[in-house]
Amino acid sequence: MKETISGVKLGEKDLSDVKTLLAISDNEAAVRTRMDEISLTLDQLQDSLKILIPANLAKESHQKQTNKLLDDWNTLKKLAKETKKEIALPMKTAAAANETKIEKLDSELKNFQQAMRKREFFKYNCGRVEALEKLEGVFDELK
Repeated sequence: MKETISGVKLGEKDLSDVKTLLAISDNEAAVRTRMDEISLTLDQLQDSLKILIPANLAKESHQKQTNKLLDDWNTLKKLAKETKKEIALPMKTAAAANETKIEKLDSELKNFQQAMRKREFFKYNCGRVEALEKLEGVFDELK
C-alpha cells in the first residue's frame, strides 16, 4: 500500500513527462480496479475481529492495526481520486500530442511510399543488378 501511495502522490513529479504520467495513472487505476476487493477484505477482517476479540481469540492490538489499515486505505482512495482529477488535463494534452505525432508519422510514411513507387527500381524494368544498386543508394539516404 505504501508503494501505491507514493506512486499516486504527485508531490514534485514532472507531469510533463509521459512516463511519469503513465506510472501515476497506472497506480491510480490499480486503486480503482481493486477498490471493491480491498474494501471487502478489510470489512471482513473488521467483522471477524469483532467476533474474535470478545472470545479472547484475537487481541485489541489486531483491531488497532486493522483500523490503521482501513484509515490508510481510505486515505489512498481519496488521494487516488484527487490525483485522477489533477492528471486528467496533462493526460489529455499528452494524448493529443501523441495523436499529432502519429498522424505526422503516417503522413510521412505515405509520402515516402509514394516517393519510393516513383523510383526506377520499383518499376521492375531496370533489371535485378541495377535495382539492387539503386536500392543500396536508398538505404544510404535513410542513414
